[in-house]
Amino acid sequence: KTRMLRMLINLLDPFMPAIAGSEVNDDPLAPISKYGRDLLEKHGDDCPIEWIPRARRYHEKLATPDVTIADLIGEIDLIKHAEGKHLANEDVMHFGLIPRSHRGIFCMNELPDLGPKIQVGLFNVLEERDVQIRGFPIQLNLDLALVFSANPEDYTNRGAIVTPLKDRIESQILTHYPKTVETALAITEQEAHVHAEQEKLVSVS
Repeated sequence: KTRMLRMLINLLDPFMPAIAGSEVNDDPLAPISKYGRDLLEKHGDDCPIEWIPRARRYHEKLATPDVTIADLIGEIDLIKHAEGKHLANEDVMHFGLIPRSHRGIFCMNELPDLGPKIQVGLFNVLEERDVQIRGFPIQLNLDLALVFSANPEDYTNRGAIVTPLKDRIESQILTHYPKTVETALAITEQEAHVHAEQEKLVSVS
């Protein structure tokens, strides 16, 4: 499942322009962060940009009990506050993995293992297309694809996908175990790279 999801980056453009130094891959024509807006206002058409490759536009997170909204969405960065930035300033925010995946792909592996409250946070991103951090009166209009992996519900009893989130997932790719032993063996041999290893041994000898 993970391999299939990671291959999705091949559908993205090889490179994408973004405002240089932006944590959220700000679009030079429509920045969503205060950093991006300030830099664009300061430099105008001379605003520095960088080209982001495909690999840097895909992020994934394994659902574990310690995953929090702060990990995925963001939190107040007390280090920035200690450095002198005011708590009312957007610059004090630390963005989580989802805003950092802006204009890219974010994958949550083993979604049913994620706590229901955290799943509701993902639902808000899918439904409202925005995030809010610690009551800041801002909305980040994110442009990203959220993808998930999950085992069948009858495979484990570790958790379930909350209904509102499940209803908002637009498409599903269902996989299954091979129907015959022969097919399973062929897949195992293919994935194990047996022939490649044998060729290496022959070439060494």
